[in-house]
Amino acid sequence: PTTGGGGIGGRGSSGDMAAAAAGSRSAAGVSRERLARHVVGAVMEASRLDITAEPAGERTEEVASAVAPGPSPAPATTPKEEPAGSAEPRGFTPASGNPFGDDDDANDAGDPFEGIDGTPVAGLAGSTSGASISSPAASSPARVDARQFLDPEDVAAKAGSLLRRHAAHFVHRLVASYPHVAIDVARGRSAWTQLLSHDCRSPGGVSPGGVAAWLAGAAAAGDGGGHVTVDAGTGGNEPEVTAMLDAIEARALQPAAVVVLAPALSRLSAAAPRPTSVAVLRADAAPRLAGVAKVQADAWGFPAAEGVASIEALATRGVLEVLSTVLERGGPAVGAAATASGTVVDLMFELAWAPGTQGLAIRCLTALVASGAGVARAKGAWSALLRRYLQSLPRAREAAAGPSRDSAALTALLAGLRAALAGPGGAAIRAHLASAEANGEAYVQVISLLNGEYGDARVRELVVLDVLSTLRSLLAESEDAAAAFGRDVGYETLNAALRTAWGDAPASRTLLARVLQLAVDADFPEDGGYPGAGAVIRNPGVLPVITSLLRGRGGWTAKALGADQATLRTWILDVFARLLADSVASRAAADQADLLGELLEWFADAARDEEASDENGPDSRIEKEGDDAAGGSSGSSDDSTSARIAVCIGSCASHSLSARNFRAVFRMLADPQTGPRGRRLLLSALRAAARRDGPAAYFDFTGAGDGGGGHHTLLGGGGGGGEVENGPGSLVLSNPLAWPSGRAGYTFATWMRVESFPTSPRYTSRMALFALRTASGLGVAAELSPNGVDVSTFSAGQSGVAKAENAHLPAEIKEKRWIFLVIAHSPGRPPLSAAAVKLFVDGEQKSTAKLRFPKVTEPLTASSFGAFNEFDAAAMAAAAAMSHHAVAKGAAAAAAVGAAPFSGQFGSVRLFDDVLGHSAVAAVNSLGPDYLGSFSPADTASGLALAGVGMSPSEAREVRESLAPRLVLSLNAAAAYGRDCYSTVADHGGSLG
Repeated sequence: PTTGGGGIGGRGSSGDMAAAAAGSRSAAGVSRERLARHVVGAVMEASRLDITAEPAGERTEEVASAVAPGPSPAPATTPKEEPAGSAEPRGFTPASGNPFGDDDDANDAGDPFEGIDGTPVAGLAGSTSGASISSPAASSPARVDARQFLDPEDVAAKAGSLLRRHAAHFVHRLVASYPHVAIDVARGRSAWTQLLSHDCRSPGGVSPGGVAAWLAGAAAAGDGGGHVTVDAGTGGNEPEVTAMLDAIEARALQPAAVVVLAPALSRLSAAAPRPTSVAVLRADAAPRLAGVAKVQADAWGFPAAEGVASIEALATRGVLEVLSTVLERGGPAVGAAATASGTVVDLMFELAWAPGTQGLAIRCLTALVASGAGVARAKGAWSALLRRYLQSLPRAREAAAGPSRDSAALTALLAGLRAALAGPGGAAIRAHLASAEANGEAYVQVISLLNGEYGDARVRELVVLDVLSTLRSLLAESEDAAAAFGRDVGYETLNAALRTAWGDAPASRTLLARVLQLAVDADFPEDGGYPGAGAVIRNPGVLPVITSLLRGRGGWTAKALGADQATLRTWILDVFARLLADSVASRAAADQADLLGELLEWFADAARDEEASDENGPDSRIEKEGDDAAGGSSGSSDDSTSARIAVCIGSCASHSLSARNFRAVFRMLADPQTGPRGRRLLLSALRAAARRDGPAAYFDFTGAGDGGGGHHTLLGGGGGGGEVENGPGSLVLSNPLAWPSGRAGYTFATWMRVESFPTSPRYTSRMALFALRTASGLGVAAELSPNGVDVSTFSAGQSGVAKAENAHLPAEIKEKRWIFLVIAHSPGRPPLSAAAVKLFVDGEQKSTAKLRFPKVTEPLTASSFGAFNEFDAAAMAAAAAMSHHAVAKGAAAAAAVGAAPFSGQFGSVRLFDDVLGHSAVAAVNSLGPDYLGSFSPADTASGLALAGVGMSPSEAREVRESLAPRLVLSLNAAAAYGRDCYSTVADHGGSLG
């Protein structure tokens, strides 16, 4: 018992000792912080002291010993005469090094801003340079001549500088160890102001160590969320930012000081961007910095060219550099506040024409234009700024066309406008410039730059290419902007202005590439490359400009083509052939621009020229009998210009062939100058055009690639339809459907064509197909992938938790091919059958899987086709709860993972409130993609189509009688007006849904 008791008691004693040790450590930490607080206060007070020194001749041996104690003095004896130069010095002697640190801390060289990220700060470990104070014991005991005595004022200056440097060094180190204590004491005792104040003993009047200490403290205050003090009364690093702004303003005309102070604020913005942005907004930093630049410009004048490195020019550019950083990183709030300040805007437009500040001033203006977009409270000031920016372009044009040939301002202004349009606020800028309020001023100002009389060919080419790049940025991803440009300026005006600016030289490869990039709104190599996968023609109005460049129309030079020009024609025609063959949207855009008419005229000229030049009989390049000229491009056996044009003609005619163009084809066939080779190419193109396998009218969905909405995307909005300005297309039902009642099930059927599956890892090649859901997310959703269809159901469970299940229906889904896709979902009938979902492709059943049929009682108010609309967290919760199923691969995870909007085309979209059998699906498929009826038994067209596939009249009537009452929704592009689409199935009230 004694041993056990002792053992127990021993363990208890260990616990008590551990608790006591922890308490001791905590108390020690508090004591250290309290001590550090008192010490830093004392150090800052000591740094304010004025150090003086008495003349050395008035000091006594006792005073000298007291000032600099050395070894114990020997007994007093009669002094002996010492050799000259070895006498013991009286007073102070100079010595280098840091008496408070190691030998490595001796010098104060290097950048004071290094090490903010945690690396050692060069020159701040000791923060000493120059002379220090040492005792006589540290030097030779011999006496010196009086001429070697130090001047008292020099001693005081060096001692004061040393004290200031050590004070800054101490604060810098304390911030790293005790940030809360150091920042609180520094604010309370105005340490930041003291460290950044004038120091006549430091180069430039600024202590680099003091600036480094301020930067460390400001970064720590921002990263730590700020330290609230009684004196400052605020959090974050606003007191530190305000102290720096005060120092810069107070020393605006001290260029050596500004060169050191201003970059520190930029470094702080990079080290702690978010809190610094808040601080500069509260401290009104942008107008204050602009005021400093204004004072400097009034006192020193505008800086000369940037190559001139005067200290005044460096100071002004340093302030502008900080101002541009503040505006670029400050966000919309800082930009709006600066825009509303007339001081900033006026000064920047004034400095934009000074060679030494032009780049930085335009950079500031670009930041103001980009950050102020979309801020409602500053809309008026921002609109005025943007108008003034655009009105600066004519002055820049005159400078580029003048005797100096100075295009720097014009290039910088256009580059700044492109940068603003490419930024986060680009959509708002683009929408404003396309609005009626802007009145097309941006387009007029940019195109008018092509009217300048640029004598220098290099400047002329630079301006033309920059204008085309800027125009593309103005029209990018916006149908409204493209329409506004066509209305306010027009593409014929663009063609004429390009011709005037370019001169008599033939179009270059770079010029053609920029115009083609404007047409497809995408980047691709300018050295003869091709647009990437998924590229389509987005701006049809540019196509006539390209054909004018290639054909030499409208004044363009294209006669007597050399090898280079012929290569350019081949390249552009091959690009056209690829775009038209791969994309229905490109063919639709070409039809909108009447590219087929242009191509037919071009083909007639090319065929006649080639027939006239063929003097040796039939050309050896004529394609073999039965070959299809429209089946390939440069890979065909005929690589002539007319053969390439015929390929493009076939693609355009497969989409639409008007009576006018059809008559033009027959005129060329009857023209003897066309020749047998030209007639054969035309007939092959028509034969290829007749093989159209898709519907005549369809919905075109652009997907997630461009966000432009597509030229033929139709969307039904709430309340009978609405307008969608930009973004991926989808069909959204404004009148909610009812969930299929009873035990019938449902069937989704559509003709569709996939343009391209997404390649982004975010979507894992999945695209939204349809969603039939309630406002709470209950219902069904389906996604499409190259490997088939994923169908997910969401139904109510116990305690309000949604249940989610997923089924994968494998099938091969190919891109750029029209298919008839059907999904039939039937409820279970226990014990006879279980709920299941089937997938049909082109009338054939491909797969089937078990899938719970959701129980839904609410209206399907969140129903869409081609993209998933947002719903509440029910589906997300269900997806998370059922993660052990295959939910992550299906539409149940769409809210968390996301499925890309559909990229491709839909023909007619039908929904039945029953499960269609195999024979019914095959019958609908046999009607083809152009059938738009409602399967009425009195419909003659459907009867003839079914008879054509071998059905007897009675069978055809029976199929139609079974389909007609089950059809609850039928959408087709032929029943669309603008962006409103109407169902062709009457509801119970007799109206269209």
